[in-house]
Amino acid sequence: MPRVNANLDLDPDAAAMKRLAAGDTSALRDIISRHQKSVFNLAYRFFTDSSLAEDVAQEAFLRIYSIRNRYKPTAKFTTYLYRVVTNLCLSEMRSQKLRKASSLSYAGVDGESDLPRAREVSADSPRDSLEKSELAEKVRETVQSLPPNQRIATILSRYEGMSYTEIAKVMSVSVMAVKSLLSRAREKIREGLLPYLDRKG
Repeated sequence: MPRVNANLDLDPDAAAMKRLAAGDTSALRDIISRHQKSVFNLAYRFFTDSSLAEDVAQEAFLRIYSIRNRYKPTAKFTTYLYRVVTNLCLSEMRSQKLRKASSLSYAGVDGESDLPRAREVSADSPRDSLEKSELAEKVRETVQSLPPNQRIATILSRYEGMSYTEIAKVMSVSVMAVKSLLSRAREKIREGLLPYLDRKG
């Protein structure tokens, strides 16, 4: 039987899952209120489609409800929740073969410190603003062109602030696999931006 970390018993999400398993449906509302925004953002950053992100978020919480009697607080609840969302995103991508959408809710992705962020471009003049917009769009296109596993690893790393170990748990892969995914993603992002940067140089 898995050993339950005593500290996790103090986790409000673990406590809510216990209440939910005992039949207190208000516990699900508590969980949703705490995590709805982050779940939606994760799905939206993957698909860049608000309607689809809402569907994924709804399905994720339905999945949480369905496992209420089986859930054991052997790890952080958010790790389990993000694993559910990640699997739903990857499954949806495989089943519908979605293409990149037209916009994102964030301003840029950099694989490493030497990759430019759109927000770092000065906006002191109309030309600067145009260049910022063009770079942001190019970054969005490049990120959306990443293979699904690389894309989700990049989102978890850069926008959710997760460590390699946390991403590995969410994606159910090894830490080395996460490092490899992020390394390949950084290279693809860099390659995708080089033509634009050379043209602007």
